[in-house]
Amino acid sequence: MSKTTPIILLFVLAHLFSPLSSTAAGLGFYGTAGAGSSDWSGYDIGPGDTTFSKSTNHLGFGLAMDTAPARDKLFNYQLNIGYDRFTLNNAAAWGSAELKGFMVSNNLGFGALISPTTRLWFGP
Repeated sequence: MSKTTPIILLFVLAHLFSPLSSTAAGLGFYGTAGAGSSDWSGYDIGPGDTTFSKSTNHLGFGLAMDTAPARDKLFNYQLNIGYDRFTLNNAAAWGSAELKGFMVSNNLGFGALISPTTRLWFGP
């Protein structure tokens, strides 16, 4: 047994019995939905019909993890893992698009309203 083994063992024991800070994280479900439309016309776009109309919709759901679910803290971190679908419909002959797949989103939130059942936050 070398001279450093008792020192390392003492360090490990001191570390195991020292008070540690721990925090809880909340797990839950999230859902998001949205829709919109746009209509515009112009004469400098090109020849032919210069009136355009588009509509979009978005739907998503999944699991959410929040680092400050029940604490009155200004900042929190939220991780969302789920499935999203975005569609774009164009009334003109340019076609449409449908984007769908799994999504991972990281958010920094600013806490606004905290109750026993709900946490409202704002963020970028």
